Amino acid sequence: MKFKQADLETVSLMDLIEIMDFNKNLAVQKVDELKKLRQIIDDNKNYVTAVTGELEQKEATEKSTDEENDDFEDEVDFYLSELNNLTKDNIEEKITQVLPVRKNYNYERIIVRLQLEAVKEIKDILELLHSEEENISKEELEQFKEEIEFQKQKIALLKKALQKEKEEEKGKEENKLIFVPTASGNIRILSELEKIPSSYHDNFRELFLSIKDGTFKNVKRFNNNRELIGICEVKGLGTRVLFTRLGKNTYAVITAFLKKTTKDKGYMDLMKRKISSFNVMENFLRQHLDDEEFLKLNEEYERELFNILGTEDAIENKKVKIDG
Repeated sequence: MKFKQADLETVSLMDLIEIMDFNKNLAVQKVDELKKLRQIIDDNKNYVTAVTGELEQKEATEKSTDEENDDFEDEVDFYLSELNNLTKDNIEEKITQVLPVRKNYNYERIIVRLQLEAVKEIKDILELLHSEEENISKEELEQFKEEIEFQKQKIALLKKALQKEKEEEKGKEENKLIFVPTASGNIRILSELEKIPSSYHDNFRELFLSIKDGTFKNVKRFNNNRELIGICEVKGLGTRVLFTRLGKNTYAVITAFLKKTTKDKGYMDLMKRKISSFNVMENFLRQHLDDEEFLKLNEEYERELFNILGTEDAIENKKVKIDG
């Protein structure tokens, strides 16, 4: 709301008095709003300072190589994207679904970093309020206040996640793997792995198991290419598996391949083709996540996958067949 202006040459006395009263009331209102704004800034500055000091002290205890830091940043980005998809209406219910599992080597570092990211959001809002304090409307102030409270809620829930007993992780449901078929109905990943030298099978087994148990080995989310947005990869030495989340504890595994160079146009073209093929099938896959026959079929594909990769289960299965 803006102050009214009067043309002193033409305005009547009654209109001038009305304008003056309006402007006086508006000035009082703006002063009151400015006081509230500055109180919000002051209160939350103290909060930010206290929380930042505590978290940075924890973060400083961890030292890593440059390569480990790059992988860690990719991992943080993955979990931060998942966390940012939550709202104030569902965060308490769903936050545990988007956080790393406790057996993740970087569990504590990731949780601390996610808290620091939420603190940064608060700091950015406070800086904006300070720089634009004369222009912030009452409605905007309320929205910013709600966002600050939401970020503080995130921090509190993340802190609570750190403090929970490790025993709570026991018995946690494993993630389900959904296998993306080609247009002809073949399961792409099974065909791909049969063509890959067996010397890489251990590496691929580790990657698939990391999706199953939620540790997501060296996970990375693609954000810089429009065609790859929403797709993630887990990676080992020369090995890659692309996947994306379809629902709670359910992930579509899109493709598995060897990657021996860090800068390879063919690598990007390959990913885009496979992802384009997945995009065609995505709605079909999502629509069948509650279909028991569909899920049983994917469990069979999973057993075949680990048979190809030679897991302990596969060895036991072979022993049973021989004994029988």
